[in-house]
Amino acid sequence: MNESLNEVDRQFLADSGYPFTQLGGIHRMWQSIPAVSCPNQKCENHRYTQSLEVFAVVWNHPVPGMDLWDAPPTDDGEEIQTIFEMCPPCESTYVCNRCT
Repeated sequence: MNESLNEVDRQFLADSGYPFTQLGGIHRMWQSIPAVSCPNQKCENHRYTQSLEVFAVVWNHPVPGMDLWDAPPTDDGEEIQTIFEMCPPCESTYVCNRCT
């Protein structure tokens, strides 16, 4: 668990269970980090794949009993992730979804 969180936040995350919507840190990716280049054609990173940094992952079930999309949990563990990435030089963002 993230050491930068205060005790109240840590307890909330522990009580909520995993997986959980996450900002920062190391993200568990279903299909690895998306291999995309910067969407800004004027940016130096536009010609390189995997030049973006993941800054947030939103799971289909961020907390127990809450479904962000009309896809309830399945017995086989299928999940949906929305992955947010940013290009460090120009701060353009890229968002995609992945599922198990």
